[in-house]
Amino acid sequence: MPQAMPEAGLPAAKHSRGALLEAGGVDPPMPPLSAPWIADRLMEIGPVRSNGMAKEPIDFDALQAWSHMTCTPISPWEAKLLVRLAREYLAESHRAEHPLALPPYQTEPTPEELAWQERRMRAAFG
Repeated sequence: MPQAMPEAGLPAAKHSRGALLEAGGVDPPMPPLSAPWIADRLMEIGPVRSNGMAKEPIDFDALQAWSHMTCTPISPWEAKLLVRLAREYLAESHRAEHPLALPPYQTEPTPEELAWQERRMRAAFG
């Protein structure tokens, strides 16, 4: 069950790893982007949407509608990549709900993250 984090100003609710880090004063490290326009396009389209009961990744229909409405052609490889990235985005957002989850591109926590974790543990256990 999610716990309140008063030292970070967070009530008892689900928060992503990034939100918890930012609330603790830590900027989440980000991986380098070799194709930033792909990430920009994914965020413009929106990687997830609601189906009425839960979030789901965008699909080819959503890409086709976006492409048509914005007059932005999408090549087949871009469409496949965007759909795959949307699926991974949603899957990682679920994994990231665990407060101690590591970023998907990093296997060891940074010294900054370790210090943040230590502050949290001291606040919780004195």
